[in-house]
Amino acid sequence: MRKILILAVLALLLSSCAHAEKNRVEIKNPLGGECSVPGTAKRGEEFMKAFFGNYHRLLGVSALDPFAVDDPNLRQWTFGGAISDLLFDWEDLDSATQEQFIQILDKIPFRFLNLYLLADDKALLAFEAGNWNVISTMWGGCGFTDSHNLGMAAFALDSGVWRLTGYDLNLGRFGSYCNTRLDDRPIKIGKNEYGVMSDDFGAGLFGILDGNPVVLLRIPQVYGYGHGDPEDFESEIVFKPTRGRFYDLEITSSGKNWDTEEELNHFRRWTWNAKSNRYELQESRGNIQSILQDPEYWLLDEEFY
Repeated sequence: MRKILILAVLALLLSSCAHAEKNRVEIKNPLGGECSVPGTAKRGEEFMKAFFGNYHRLLGVSALDPFAVDDPNLRQWTFGGAISDLLFDWEDLDSATQEQFIQILDKIPFRFLNLYLLADDKALLAFEAGNWNVISTMWGGCGFTDSHNLGMAAFALDSGVWRLTGYDLNLGRFGSYCNTRLDDRPIKIGKNEYGVMSDDFGAGLFGILDGNPVVLLRIPQVYGYGHGDPEDFESEIVFKPTRGRFYDLEITSSGKNWDTEEELNHFRRWTWNAKSNRYELQESRGNIQSILQDPEYWLLDEEFY
């Protein structure tokens, strides 16, 4: 009787595993292909190649056919035209680099930014669609409020393999001068949650929800902008543990108004609302006018969203 019971339990476990395997949704990459990476992989280029289907190491980018992307904000970055006009230093490049540029001609380049290993079983790949300005070594541009489009792909470790669980090629624009700066390491933002932050005049907080990379919060006016604004300030960002899924986020800003000599200070606190599934501003007090007058102001003009 005992043997029969053990066999029945084993059969049930095997059946459950087979059922889970059968019903596991395989997320395809942007080209509709399989996307998995060996569990031992640690380099971003391995994830980029699996996700985009290609990776041009000398350029640090992958590329997609613009016709495979239904997003005008991404299509505008198509690297098209006479290549000697696109890159003024074209004749100075070695043949290997020239060949890689030729391979991405008339395609959208996506530059690798970082690969984040979140805990032991989740990974976040960050990249940005964009272009070069004038010369091959200048990824980005000169416009203060110009920015590239940030994208991310989420992976989960499953049976020794990193499998794609979701992605978004265009989470928005979070940098300036056409460069998206991200922190080097992930940060703990909940008891069992990790996230990534951008680092600019405003900041973005990114994480994974239901297997998909998402913008958890846009944090405007983390630093003073300069450019004629007399309010010069910096901020300290702290996550305070709570019982909820995500910690409270607190920002303490301080600085000086160079017109009035007034010392500046401000405090803001956001709390995660489980019902609305988003962060909500709970407190904002201080004397920084740029925050008080327009607390949601983002550096980038609306046309760049």
